Amino acid sequence: MNNTLSLLIAASLAAATGTAHALSSPVIDTEALAMGGAGVSNAMDNLGSINPALVGAASRVDSEFYMTPTLHYIDYNINDFSGELQRFQDAPSAQALSSLDDSGIFYNWGATFGIILHSHLATSTIFLSSYSQSYSKLRLVNSDLGLSGSASEYDSVIETAGLSIVEAGVSYTSSTSWRFANLGDVKWGLTGKMLTGVAHQSEQPVASASVNGFSSDGKTSQGITFDVGLLKEWGRDWAAGVVFKNIYPVSFSLDDGDSYRYGPHARVGITRIGYRHRIALDLDLLKSRPLGIYDSTQMLALGIDYDIGGYLKLRAGFSYDIQGTLPDTYSAGVSINSQYFQISLALIARDSAINGLGIQTTIGF
Repeated sequence: MNNTLSLLIAASLAAATGTAHALSSPVIDTEALAMGGAGVSNAMDNLGSINPALVGAASRVDSEFYMTPTLHYIDYNINDFSGELQRFQDAPSAQALSSLDDSGIFYNWGATFGIILHSHLATSTIFLSSYSQSYSKLRLVNSDLGLSGSASEYDSVIETAGLSIVEAGVSYTSSTSWRFANLGDVKWGLTGKMLTGVAHQSEQPVASASVNGFSSDGKTSQGITFDVGLLKEWGRDWAAGVVFKNIYPVSFSLDDGDSYRYGPHARVGITRIGYRHRIALDLDLLKSRPLGIYDSTQMLALGIDYDIGGYLKLRAGFSYDIQGTLPDTYSAGVSINSQYFQISLALIARDSAINGLGIQTTIGF
């Protein structure tokens, strides 16, 4: 493998300064979700939503045309935020309010549909994706900690903020030979897309706040941006990839006249390939600053899959937020394959409770 793998990753990590906006770019691909979110260099049975260069390495290149609908839903009810909020509203006290200060809730859902066209020269993808991220947290007024009256006397609020975005785009994937560091054949992908979405931010009195997930209130904004991804494979032993998403940030208008910039995002990944298994590791190169009072996130994902006879794949993974904002999560999944059809499932869990589900089908012709 020479030293080129180290060189590629070192060059990518050199860019790991600065801050992206919004939470980490959502992982819509079910294969990657089942592996903790790791997919930049290994999620190859998909339409390239995590890295457009991967479509050129897809295992279904025998199909000239295939469709990949995908859907997922995840929620992180950190320290039982919804339960603590209800307990405070039922029996207001400084202690109950203080318990809310260490918790929060985060919702994430996504869906996409893509059509992929293969040729001997390149691969093209047409896709439509929709995803939302919504998160709520207490904005504490310290003077409330000295109160003992009714809930209406408390000035603290629940702040809810998030994004709802629809992407429509076209990807082009090919490969070229790089003389730099003797890299040789490198697959690359370029995605141009239009984003239409809403950034929402609101406050509710803690005494009457309701946390019910997603909101589309706010001004609709549009913008054009693009993604770039690279994938290098060293025989059947190693693969490494890097992806830069939403390189030209899209600005979303808020009701108060301010704006929120979405992007850029960057992630690097490495995969060890065995005879029947793959072990993948991904890292966000940039901290992601969400809208509102939530702290930054920066995700590290580790996953493994195992191929049983070519018709069944088992997967497991782990996701860790380096910044400590989101809780650790574990995931597991399975894919059932045939020549022209595949269905993949992913389950995401924390604290022994399932809090996320993903499903994806691939139909080839």
